[in-house]
Amino acid sequence: MFFPDVPNRVQLRSVHPLSSLRIDSFVYSRDISPMSQSYRLASKRSADGVYRAEVDFHPPFITEEGGAINLNVTYEYCPPMADVRRGRRYSRHHDNDDATFVEEEEKEEDMIRSTGGHHDDDGGSRAAGRRTHHSRACKDPKKKSQMIYASFVRKFIVILGESDKPIYRPGENIRFRFIALNSRQLQPTTEQLQWPKFLIDTREYSNPKLVEISEEERRRHEMPPEFDVIYIEDPSGNRVKEWKDVPQTTAFNLSFPLLSDASEGVWRLVAKVFTSRQILKVDVKKYVLPRFIASIQIPKEVDIKAETTTFNVCATYTNGNSFQGHYDAQICVCSGMQLRQQQVLGIPSENNVCLSRTGERRTGGQCLRVAGSLSGTPENGGCVSVNVTMTSLMSHAQGRYGWGQQVGFIVTISEADTGSAVTQFGQANILRYRAPKLSLEIDRAYRPGLPIYGKV
Repeated sequence: MFFPDVPNRVQLRSVHPLSSLRIDSFVYSRDISPMSQSYRLASKRSADGVYRAEVDFHPPFITEEGGAINLNVTYEYCPPMADVRRGRRYSRHHDNDDATFVEEEEKEEDMIRSTGGHHDDDGGSRAAGRRTHHSRACKDPKKKSQMIYASFVRKFIVILGESDKPIYRPGENIRFRFIALNSRQLQPTTEQLQWPKFLIDTREYSNPKLVEISEEERRRHEMPPEFDVIYIEDPSGNRVKEWKDVPQTTAFNLSFPLLSDASEGVWRLVAKVFTSRQILKVDVKKYVLPRFIASIQIPKEVDIKAETTTFNVCATYTNGNSFQGHYDAQICVCSGMQLRQQQVLGIPSENNVCLSRTGERRTGGQCLRVAGSLSGTPENGGCVSVNVTMTSLMSHAQGRYGWGQQVGFIVTISEADTGSAVTQFGQANILRYRAPKLSLEIDRAYRPGLPIYGKV
């Protein structure tokens, strides 16, 4: 597939040195002649003995997106007998694995372009001059042709879009954005962009026409893309809001307030750049959110020397549907009183520090945060397991012995579509010393008067 405005690398491989290349681009039509582009080649011999040459091909015309373009590729090469006649000069280059086919004093450009009957006389004279030099370099060049049936990329501009949620109630704000990507983002290049001068108009399929593209339109294609129009349609197809000539920065942050009596159904958010179009669909309807139940499962104790600890976060809808959202957990080492005060407030700790008795914040970090997605499935029962590294928190706890400290788990579970959130709290004791394990083993049966043997 070819891009219309950035170089398309064409590579040739031959067992003989390559000297020139001509590409005739065409579509099947009785009225449109092929457009030719000629290139002077400097082929290099690779380690496997094959000569390689590369050119940057710019299509001389465009079709519709994804349209066909046919290439008749004709290249000249020097057969072995011609190589011998070239004598010492070619042998020197051959030994260096480099066949340039250009006289050392030749300073002209490497590439020649002509477009069917649209090239100028100066270009033709330059091409003739190069052919003369080529004839001196290779006395008896041979030609071969090959047909390439290609097409343009499916999209000259790719538009991406998203809304902040799929369902809205009447009276809410629809927040959405679009971004347009063209060849410069999809195929980066440092070369100057060149939009083709001609368009193959295929609206009459049996009789395509060659149309010259205006200079203004070509410049627009070569500039960063700007949206021609962005509009919103209600379920009846009425255009209720429209933005024209929208720059990318504006299109990245758009919103539309729905009326309290807005029509229920599927609303369409449409963005257009040239012939490219992207449609987002959102539902507007009065609905009642199903309630979801959130919980956390934490360990009873956390060893002060533990490197990690694990807890579970769970959320399920009361109607049985799978929950989709995310969690944001804060794990703190604070006194039991501080953790209870924080639970009364019903919110996570600010700035990752524990709440003091007076309501002021102490300095120093005593909490850490972890977050992730929470996707309920029949397999996990709406729960995810979270593994947390506790080394830094436990080292802080070791330096504050005697404060009646506990590990607090403050977890906020949020629903993806609506942002509704529930915060759950839990506390675990810190295990500073492991109690010795005492076990007693004795015989299960004994006889009166005989000693009883056991092991402690």
